[in-house]
Amino acid sequence: MRFGPDGLLNIVLDVIGSVVWPKSDRQEFQVRENVLRTVVLYGYAAGIFSSRDLELECRSEKSLQYISKCGVPSWHDIRQFRRRESPFLKRALIEVLKKASESVNYWEMAMERFESSALKMEREADRRFSLAIKADSAALDD
Repeated sequence: MRFGPDGLLNIVLDVIGSVVWPKSDRQEFQVRENVLRTVVLYGYAAGIFSSRDLELECRSEKSLQYISKCGVPSWHDIRQFRRRESPFLKRALIEVLKKASESVNYWEMAMERFESSALKMEREADRRFSLAIKADSAALDD
């Protein structure tokens, strides 16, 4: 993934900054919730769905290393966070996909295409969340 002005990480950070997120006083995760939001949205937009794979990517992929420099989220925290925040994350992912669809650089990175209508974006976000749930379920069966 490219880390630059038109890169996917910047799109994710822009969307995260524009969404009103629920306030939580609970400290149930080892890392800040903004880190978890960024990791989940970046990963799902980039086609990384398994929570275990996202944890590994935080250790090896430069953009995610940058985001998680204060602490790499565990796969368990990523999974639990996705479950708790799914409605908000889905809406944010739709916005990420909309903005990314306007960027030629994103398509070079993601190497996939889909129409940019609102309904198509919603379906694509649902598809990506379903893939994440299936990936995590399969990992728990191991």
